[in-house]
Amino acid sequence: MAAQQSERPGKAMSPTPSVAPLPTVSATSRLQPQQAVWLQEVTTVFLQCRQYAKAQPLLRLLIRLAPDDPAPLRQMAYLCYQLGRYELALKYCKACERRLQGASEARLSLLRSHCHLKLGQREPALTHYLQFLATRTPS
Repeated sequence: MAAQQSERPGKAMSPTPSVAPLPTVSATSRLQPQQAVWLQEVTTVFLQCRQYAKAQPLLRLLIRLAPDDPAPLRQMAYLCYQLGRYELALKYCKACERRLQGASEARLSLLRSHCHLKLGQREPALTHYLQFLATRTPS
């Protein structure tokens, strides 16, 4: 694994297994809805197949060109988690929540719980896991 660098999303990182910084958004750069959906689907397939090097540039593009969509940030958080970059994954979760405008999302709560566990932070892990459970409907 490459040498660890800063855990800030805006800071450049080493090539492998790197994770993209949060790109800045140009007001004139936007994807058409069908383009965003297609890129999102391709990215999801790459993530499911553990093709992280292929998913990362697409996620960067989606984050930059679909600035209102929280899904690419959620997927980047998942990618960071899979690469063992737990602190960075938490930062992407937080950025995703900002795009959701404070709305809670079960997947983010569960991902945050797992990140905190991996970092040895039991209390925040429990808090986020309880938030995840609260969103579940009893069967």
